Amino acid sequence: STLFPYTTLFRSRYYNRINFTQYSSNKIAPYTVSLKVLSGNDFSRAEVDGSYKYIYDWRRHFIGLRFFAGKFLYNNTTDPTLNFRLSGTNGTNDIAYDHLYMARNYFHTYTDFIAQQFTDNQGGFSFYSPFQDNSWMTSAQVRTSFPAPRFLHAYLNVATFGQAETIFNTPVVYEAGVEAELIPGILKMYFPVTGSKTLIKTNNLYTKNYLQKIRFVFNLTAINPVRLYDKLLYHFGI
Repeated sequence: STLFPYTTLFRSRYYNRINFTQYSSNKIAPYTVSLKVLSGNDFSRAEVDGSYKYIYDWRRHFIGLRFFAGKFLYNNTTDPTLNFRLSGTNGTNDIAYDHLYMARNYFHTYTDFIAQQFTDNQGGFSFYSPFQDNSWMTSAQVRTSFPAPRFLHAYLNVATFGQAETIFNTPVVYEAGVEAELIPGILKMYFPVTGSKTLIKTNNLYTKNYLQKIRFVFNLTAINPVRLYDKLLYHFGI
């Protein structure tokens, strides 16, 4: 286990975390499965995250799948930063400092583009919304590449969580859109197109135009200058 300090206005906390990851770097059908357990004095939560990609032709077109399931084993806290989030995490709720954010301490705002950076984990939805749950959440994604250009992908996300039926009047919420993977594993942009009615209405409260709905993933911790050039050549088929 590893200890992570988390500082609030009132005190510092320490969290214990256990990670287990299994992966295959097979060129045709790579996959990754990870198990994480995070706990503190007043909570413990576990989550499983798996992804699979199948490349079905010589042009490297693919179908990709992702699955997430998270559950609080016990929870005696009201701290919202610990909750599972439908729209993934950003700097304000990355409590274990797993990722680097250009605007870590920004609350969600579209006045600055850098505040639209997020991590497509947990629910993984690209439409921003404040929906979260302090009990459990599951989500799944399917995505596939367009014939051309190859860095554009269509995606569909579906999810359910403890309060989903209360919020959406249905146990399952969904969204669909287009993803532009500009640097594989490092930089991608999400262009949401459609989704559940309540999800879109809520997102409209936080955005004034479509440009403000666009969010991006910038995985700074994955940058390896030695391998980046080769990855770009492979990704764009040069």
